[in-house]
Amino acid sequence: MEKNRSRALVGVLAVATSVAFAVPAFAGGLSAHSVRPSQITCTSPSDEKPLDKKLQRDIAHAIGTHKYVAVAMSDASTGVQCTFRADSKYDSASMVKPSILAALLYTEHGKLTPEQKAEAANMIENSDNTAAVALWKDLSDLANPHQANTAKFRAFLTAAGLKETAPDPDQISWGLTRTTASDELKLLGLLNGTDNKVLDAASRTYILDLMRSVRPDERWGSPDGVPAAASTAVKNGWLQRSMTGPDNAFDRGDWKVNSISTVTPKGEGSSSSSLVILTEDNRVPAGKTPFYGFKHGVDDIQAVARAVNTDLYPKLPEAQRDTPPPVEPSA
Repeated sequence: MEKNRSRALVGVLAVATSVAFAVPAFAGGLSAHSVRPSQITCTSPSDEKPLDKKLQRDIAHAIGTHKYVAVAMSDASTGVQCTFRADSKYDSASMVKPSILAALLYTEHGKLTPEQKAEAANMIENSDNTAAVALWKDLSDLANPHQANTAKFRAFLTAAGLKETAPDPDQISWGLTRTTASDELKLLGLLNGTDNKVLDAASRTYILDLMRSVRPDERWGSPDGVPAAASTAVKNGWLQRSMTGPDNAFDRGDWKVNSISTVTPKGEGSSSSSLVILTEDNRVPAGKTPFYGFKHGVDDIQAVARAVNTDLYPKLPEAQRDTPPPVEPSA
């Protein structure tokens, strides 16, 4: 969905027909009041309580009235963890691609064919959807093309403890895998962790290296405000659930925009921070092109990311963006 900007506007694969008229999870509505610091849950060792309070205030301020944001973060050096709506389920879009690769490595015991390695690099670094389809098929029994069986993907989810993540019921549209901020934080913890029964060191390093090599125009989102001298692994995802716009009372051009990242600043040893920000209900303003709904989600993510990253690394210089945030496509 991010291979080029115009292609992003049509959603994920052949997603639209089965979900175009689905009632969104947020249809019940929430008040327009700003999120309060007390609604942000932060925990840490006793000597880090001031950082807890600062993160609560700054994350709440960054979210503002957009309550359809979910946040989960952890910082290994301080032990601080913060969450907001972290157990709410969201469509993954291309954010699921590291999970697809992790599942394949888990299934194949860390050994991929040259063709699979080429597809993996294209899927993560360029967010190529065709490559994602190829690897998704490698995880699926497609003997019946109308009823895929993603048992291998689900086996990885079980082994990794990602209990709130599940493929779309038809199991064909990988981008409609539903997940939570809490589960995505577990995934990042798995990638940053030590050897375990799920992924060995070589597999974890392989995935993170590809995420560190994501092309410059897709490095927006959760890395916003990270230190200039830092190793940052990122994967973003976005989709517009349908193109029906305001004609459908249950889907007014809603965009889902997500971002995950893990950051290791130079001079900070091996300690890393991980950040997950998921958004939905990014509506297209009247009279505007669909891009503006997508951009709304990007702006929300980067506001939260800047609050978190500047609080975690106040004494280190911020990174200067190599490229500005996404701009409206010309085609």
